[in-house]
Amino acid sequence: MKPGAETRNPNFAHVRAASHPARVRAAAVIVVAVAAAVVVGTMPASFAQTIPAEEGPDIAISMGKPAYQYCDMLSYVISVSEVTGHAATSYIIDEDGKSSQAIPISISMQETEIRAPFPFERAIFPAGTYTISIEYSGARASADFELVDSEITCLPSQLRQITAAWLSGTFHDGFLIDSIKKSVDRSVINVPFEIGRDTIYSIMIPEWVKTAAYWWVTGEISDDTMAGMLDYLLESGTISMQAEYDDDDDGRGASDEGQSEHGGSET
Repeated sequence: MKPGAETRNPNFAHVRAASHPARVRAAAVIVVAVAAAVVVGTMPASFAQTIPAEEGPDIAISMGKPAYQYCDMLSYVISVSEVTGHAATSYIIDEDGKSSQAIPISISMQETEIRAPFPFERAIFPAGTYTISIEYSGARASADFELVDSEITCLPSQLRQITAAWLSGTFHDGFLIDSIKKSVDRSVINVPFEIGRDTIYSIMIPEWVKTAAYWWVTGEISDDTMAGMLDYLLESGTISMQAEYDDDDDGRGASDEGQSEHGGSET
């Protein structure tokens, strides 16, 4: 891959996820949020690759580490010899040369640390080699990193937000399970029944499951532990679709309003 490739395909962040609109939206949020999560800090200057500038300040990129795996969050530092008052522009380029949209990054000090607020997800980023390319006041630098598929279970970040809303009583049980069915691969959590508008309120989750869900939302248990528990509870029928339920006490109020936005069934 050539550092600083000029390809400007705005759809790169959605590569191999085009058939999943929800994932496409999540990919766009993650890429833009990388630029938004700019904080000042320092990191070791290892793994940096610099292209000497024909004009303007010197610039270098220091990756947090040379290889990431799913559930890791990307981090790197942009170092400049001079603060010019201009913003830098960042691109993420895959091994086929396809590039993200331009990501503006404010440069107010000689070292600017970038930390992604969301982890790499298998559904959005395929494993392989990626390049971070930075342009700043006429200078350019790039650094490569590997995304390795280590088969670690990594649940979608938006599922954590939906689970937190479910814990607060915003959603009925069925909307959480519907979100899992739509966003998590069946090999990780298998929801063994179909969910539709007429059946979503018949899904019941035991009250005690909320304790484990809270531990997962707050980071006290891993994605792998949470996924294994939910998969077992669904397979054993502990989480199930009831034959009958009370239409007058199904928590429809808030759930209906957030149905389409938060993964509620459209069928």
